[in-house]
Amino acid sequence: MIIVEFSEAGKADTMTKRDIVLDTLLRIAAALGYSVFVYRIVSAQLQTPNIVLTTLLIAETLALGLIIFSRRTDTRVYSLSAMTSTFAATFYFLFIQLEGGTVLVPRWLSEALILSGMGLQVAAKICLGRNFGLLPALRGVVTNGPYRLVRHPIYLGYFVTHVGYLLNVFSIWNLSILTLLYIFQFIRMINEEKVLMQSAAYREYMARVSKRFIPFLA
Repeated sequence: MIIVEFSEAGKADTMTKRDIVLDTLLRIAAALGYSVFVYRIVSAQLQTPNIVLTTLLIAETLALGLIIFSRRTDTRVYSLSAMTSTFAATFYFLFIQLEGGTVLVPRWLSEALILSGMGLQVAAKICLGRNFGLLPALRGVVTNGPYRLVRHPIYLGYFVTHVGYLLNVFSIWNLSILTLLYIFQFIRMINEEKVLMQSAAYREYMARVSKRFIPFLA
């Protein structure tokens, strides 16, 4: 079941000029950032074809498309915490090391983790559809598919993917970048739920799905 609930204050036709300008700038910034990432992946692929990078490219292209065509809303939060954590978590990939590093486990194991994580995040993004976005906002409440498992399956998918990637391309630099990333991801989850809890449907959903990020744990 999918529950989508919008308040009168959460409609696109009530957005101010400021909201529209900031929303447009965010979409442009995301497009530019992802373009750089795509260029880096394609360059790496030309040197050494890799199914992991190909799948990563597909997943991030889907994310970009959803960001560009996401539903407009005036419930978006522009607090310092929300803006900082969103930008850090969105553009971390500009700093991640794509090649080199140390292989810690058999490649098939790290690739299985990466592909599993990507599959989860792609499934969750498809369920969200145009409700997907960067900054915390009340675009709607989705409770089907991976959302029956945890309240933030996209973040879980990213985490599994990044664990697999780190095991495949380990370096202190990558470990540091990904550690910082998940500090910001946790802040994003908190900020998102503060907004979503304005919806009675989301509060009911929280009562049914108690785990935020990792099944059975947290």
